[in-house]
Amino acid sequence: PYLHQSVLNFADIELLSSHTASAIMDLGPELTNRLLKLPWYSLSFRETVEQLSSKTYTSSRIRRGLLHLVLGIYETDFKEHYSQCPAPYVKILGLRTSASPLLKAIKNNTSIPIITKPASAKKLITRKSQWYHKIDLKADLLYQSLLYQKTGKKLPGPMQLSPVIIKE
Repeated sequence: PYLHQSVLNFADIELLSSHTASAIMDLGPELTNRLLKLPWYSLSFRETVEQLSSKTYTSSRIRRGLLHLVLGIYETDFKEHYSQCPAPYVKILGLRTSASPLLKAIKNNTSIPIITKPASAKKLITRKSQWYHKIDLKADLLYQSLLYQKTGKKLPGPMQLSPVIIKE
């Protein structure tokens, strides 16, 4: 099914209409101004990207910038957090049962937390990596919301999801 509601409807409207939106990573002042001139609230995400695409701005950069807008990722925040903690943790999404010994070896020999159960993430991540975790949770909730709108399928909340285990 076609998803008419724009992903941009999940963006903070005040942020979008203010000039601080140009500080969003990968947007910049020119793209922000072009976005504000569009009826983005009535366009699908795809239509918004098509309207903003040009020789100067590729559709990949525009999609990335719009996603950063929805997630509230400012360029200055990203640079600050990345400089302090470029790889804050590893989140396991799935694994084969035969890879369990490898995962155990990695856990025993790494300095960054490996999250296998989302509910235990808060205990594992450091204060420096909380910003990343907050963005991860927003992205998970956005995905779940869009999936539900498109298919009617409900997923467990991001803190209840477990990695997919493939038995061999």
